[in-house]
Amino acid sequence: AAGVERLAKQKAVVRRLLAAETLGSTTIILTDKTGTLTEGRMELVSIEADGQDEKKILEEAMCNVDAIIENPEDEAHEWRIVGRPVEVAIVRAAGAYGVQPGRCVAKDRIPFDSTVKYSAALLDGGHDRAVYLGAPEILLEASDIPATDKTRWQAIIEKRTGTGERLLGLASVSATRLDHRKTLPPGLAFTGLLVMRDPLRKTAKVALERIRAGRHCPKHRRHCGG
Repeated sequence: AAGVERLAKQKAVVRRLLAAETLGSTTIILTDKTGTLTEGRMELVSIEADGQDEKKILEEAMCNVDAIIENPEDEAHEWRIVGRPVEVAIVRAAGAYGVQPGRCVAKDRIPFDSTVKYSAALLDGGHDRAVYLGAPEILLEASDIPATDKTRWQAIIEKRTGTGERLLGLASVSATRLDHRKTLPPGLAFTGLLVMRDPLRKTAKVALERIRAGRHCPKHRRHCGG
């Protein structure tokens, strides 16, 4: 009862007395990351282009997204973009690089499928070419590049994913049509990685520090760590 009273003074309402006892003996807290510790939005932080033109990579990636720009006539930093967080991040980054809406013309598209983990667009830019965007490990495994290059890309992928970043791979191949049976074609060339991150909330560090302080505070203190 004393615990419930102390919580009430800190504007925390507890419906059951047992909850106060549980809070008092908590040693491990499991929390959702996206939208709780992070801001719940994706942003492009870097491009692993392997010598390719970064602007061109973003332009081709933009052909693979379903995001809609509500005000394309405005400056890129003012765009209102509707779509999945990853797709919004690609469009916003492409705009920052000067890629204009409608720049990429796709004659045919395969929307992203969570089963095969990629999307595809057949481009018409003077010569036919299919561009694939999706899980880097899937595209890399199917690509027709030297084994040494595959090993190098795998090391980059493992390093970037180990820091909690979200990766999208980009690959392309000369083609006159898309295979809607959703099988990757032979001769695929792996061309780059889009590296994204969901920024941490500014309050996340303070919250974690208060929790740690509360865990190690002396028993005789009434309040510790917030």
